[in-house]
Amino acid sequence: MKGDACATFDQCSVTNLFRTCSCDSDCHIYGTCCIDAEQFPLTSMTEQHFHCKSDRITTPVFAKRACAENYKGGTDDKHRCTETEEEDKADIISNWMVTNPKTGVTYWNKQCAVCNNEKEDDLEYWTLQVTCPSKHGEKKFDENYIKKHLLFDLKEDEWGLSVEGDFVSCFIRFFQPGDMAGKLEYCAPNMISTCPHNYTNEDVIGKCSNYYGERKEKNSDIYYKNVHCALCNGKTLKELDCAGRNYRPIGLISGYDIIRVTFGSGRWLNKEGVEKYKCSKTFNYDPFHKRCRRLHGSLSNMEDKTTNAAQTLAVQAFIFISVFFINNIFLYFSLLM
Repeated sequence: MKGDACATFDQCSVTNLFRTCSCDSDCHIYGTCCIDAEQFPLTSMTEQHFHCKSDRITTPVFAKRACAENYKGGTDDKHRCTETEEEDKADIISNWMVTNPKTGVTYWNKQCAVCNNEKEDDLEYWTLQVTCPSKHGEKKFDENYIKKHLLFDLKEDEWGLSVEGDFVSCFIRFFQPGDMAGKLEYCAPNMISTCPHNYTNEDVIGKCSNYYGERKEKNSDIYYKNVHCALCNGKTLKELDCAGRNYRPIGLISGYDIIRVTFGSGRWLNKEGVEKYKCSKTFNYDPFHKRCRRLHGSLSNMEDKTTNAAQTLAVQAFIFISVFFINNIFLYFSLLM
């Protein structure tokens, strides 16, 4: 487009490493191919069922949230993959992402990986970090205090600490596996990729849907799939910056007066040995809420095997993450030291 200074970065033929699109062999899967990429034209991300996962993670990433058509397993994994409520902040486990480091594919949760015929041994869980203030008034916190008293407050709709009648909010963030930094398919969480319904220029509408070449609105965190998507949404070239598909971390908490507690995943061995949590066949054990539950329902309407209302208390950190074993009956939890 005449006057578009970013257009030169919208193609693979440019040797400059700065590009607004992708030339990778799998770019068609995520719908991010440059217009001259070998894999062009694009495959719709909707068809591939990849979503830009941005809630409670530092760098948004494309995550698959659908099962393979040839998956022959039960319906429970399908439910837990596709029907998890991202907005349900209390439900950490159902939104805990996993990545296959061999393929670089990230899944919404372990169940999405399972129903895409992934082997559990090939998966890496993302690391979870809880960040809390180091004190409230005269009360000081340490890591052990946070592990013991972390809870979910239904009124505040947040995880945190109840301290002398006050609620102190903590922040939960997921971090990609350390050995996958820079190797995943990152995304812009605020991407506009269509024209408004009342927009009538068919040529611009077609070009908006036809190729990928990111533009970022100046002084904003809003991204557009390409310059034509920006134009049909009322933006001018002067209002746009070239976007090199490098997204700054979001939601990072910094400062000297905070405490961070970090959790990994794996089999949990407590001081007495392997701890087994036995639930009926259609239930899984949730260590955050100390109960057997059906993971395909949201926390607000799920069935459970207990009646104690105080069970929104999170359990000690060393049983923070679940890995499902032995014919979907037993769960093991661990804190990687």
